[in-house]
Amino acid sequence: MEVQGDVFSFTRTETDPSDPDDHGLNCVESLKILGGLWVGYDDEGFEGQQFVLEEGEYLDWTDWGGTGEQLLSLRPVFMDFSSPHMKMFSEPDFSERGVCMDLLEPLDNAMNTRYGPQTRSIEVLAGVWVVFEGPGFSGQQYVLEKGLYGSPEDWGSSHSRVCSAVPVILENLESSCHFQMELFSESGFGGTSVLLKDSLPTIPSGFSVRSCRVHAGSWQAFSGECFSGHQCVLEEGFYPDLRTMGFSEPDASVLSLQPTGLELSVPALLLFERSGLRGRRTLLKTASVNLQLTHSCSRVSSVLVLGGIWVLYEDLNFRGSQILLKPGAVPDWPKLSSWLRIGSLRPLIQKQVHFRLRNKEAGLLMSVIGLLDDIKLMRIQVSEETGGAEQIWTYQDGQLQCKALLDVCVCVSSGGLMSGSRVVLSAEAGTPQQLWSVSSDGIIRSHARPELVLEVKGGQQFDKHQIIVNEFHPDKLNQRWSLELL
Repeated sequence: MEVQGDVFSFTRTETDPSDPDDHGLNCVESLKILGGLWVGYDDEGFEGQQFVLEEGEYLDWTDWGGTGEQLLSLRPVFMDFSSPHMKMFSEPDFSERGVCMDLLEPLDNAMNTRYGPQTRSIEVLAGVWVVFEGPGFSGQQYVLEKGLYGSPEDWGSSHSRVCSAVPVILENLESSCHFQMELFSESGFGGTSVLLKDSLPTIPSGFSVRSCRVHAGSWQAFSGECFSGHQCVLEEGFYPDLRTMGFSEPDASVLSLQPTGLELSVPALLLFERSGLRGRRTLLKTASVNLQLTHSCSRVSSVLVLGGIWVLYEDLNFRGSQILLKPGAVPDWPKLSSWLRIGSLRPLIQKQVHFRLRNKEAGLLMSVIGLLDDIKLMRIQVSEETGGAEQIWTYQDGQLQCKALLDVCVCVSSGGLMSGSRVVLSAEAGTPQQLWSVSSDGIIRSHARPELVLEVKGGQQFDKHQIIVNEFHPDKLNQRWSLELL
């Protein structure tokens, strides 16, 4: 039996074939995790002792570290790939009367710290964590996803002892494989399989795609060879047949596939009533399930994608034929699509990635310099490679954030967004000065003023490594950056 979501209980007194929740099992004594992270429980309803289950085979209860011989409920864990961050409180309901400890990395033994082993509430700000009752990651374990846990009962414990904790890091976060999918020759993930990490312009001879699993990134599947014909966008998940992939025709086939790629820019799109980007225009920054109803946009003759990757659908509610668009102009939309209308559209959600930014002129990495205790005293400049988190960056919702610091982002100094302004870190949210786009040719532009880009100040003064904003010049290498994905 194969499951893809929560199983509240495996215990059944009678089987009912018409019941979609009836899995036909009374318990689980062995299992194989095909993908993702799961939590098993030795009681029904996600109660009792918890067991972290990663990809692999578990032949019996000793493989998952249980004390009983079976699992009675099971659920997948939604992975948060942002930098892990958890706060532990010695008092219930996050009270400041007691002691609080911030965790960004594994804690081997809380008894060796001033905090101690008593934890009565926990806030998980980012990532997925496993806390243990014993030191050295031993004893009863509890899986904590992003959210608030006001008392030990909230994470499934009967007492407040927490001696060690560790964030869950999946392999594909640290590997260079940001796009990966597995194709199967039979529906339901049966038959032979082919693992993809790059574009496939032609399906191998003798192989027919009937189902697939997207393990990493988003992909486009095409009904024709060399990325032609009808297309469907496949995001991370399981697709047991062609219908769930988006191919509804009885004789449908998949003949080529390619990853969607990464686009580090703020989603925005303009729709024009006339061809050649002319006539009345409609600006969209978010999804629309009914374009005509919500934006009075019944006729579209040209499209300009300003930022992000967008998926356009012929029908309402993200249904029907699909076309994926990246930044650029479509001067004649009817010629490209042959649709009578655009029913709905949405920006493609892209998983957070980690990268380094190396300046092409200086050869140095964009870094956060200074003590982490006070962001006002920190500087953003280029420096030699250290291998530390202060040189690792992420991009989310238009913001550049450093892995070493959570809840802050790159921003222009309070003096204003103008040429020569310094770039700093800011904890304030929602200002236009915090939004950036990273182009494929290595230019980091201000979203509020696209003519301003990040550059290394240079010169002979003490602040020559400082990063500032300046007007773009195509010949200045100190304005160009190499994005090194991790």
